[in-house]
Amino acid sequence: MRAFDVLAMPKAFKNEHSVHVRVLEYVGTPFSHQGRRPGKAIDCVGVFVCAARAEGYDIDDCTVYGRNPNPRQLLDYVSRNSVQIPLEEAVEGDSLLFWYARRMRRTGEELPRHLGVLSWKDGRPAMVHAWEDVGRVEHSTLDDPYWEGKILSAWRLKPERRLG
Repeated sequence: MRAFDVLAMPKAFKNEHSVHVRVLEYVGTPFSHQGRRPGKAIDCVGVFVCAARAEGYDIDDCTVYGRNPNPRQLLDYVSRNSVQIPLEEAVEGDSLLFWYARRMRRTGEELPRHLGVLSWKDGRPAMVHAWEDVGRVEHSTLDDPYWEGKILSAWRLKPERRLG
């Protein structure tokens, strides 16, 4: 079964936060490497950081990364703030890690290079993400030929990161 089909299945669980609503406010924001200013300049990690903080989470930030994402650094960053969940349990507001562009040369392994926040668009699973190739934050459906088949894992914010 395709990841898109798994994500499209009905879920009983709902996140207690509104990160998925907050990120929609960022759509159209210009892409800027290491940007953390919604409405002005933001990157894919910034979308996650700014939305989670705006929804009351104490999120570690990381701005010491290059334009070519380091997969292990991205995975380490996400795992500090979130817990990995089965893809079939992912709901709006959870994060998705993607591979794109390159596999590891020696192993053929697909490693994370991009982060998006799960949402819905026109009744279909989608993500909100900042992408340098298009120069802004987009709301992309996950059945888009570019993203289909590139989801590596799903992540949920750690409840203990919630302030108050």
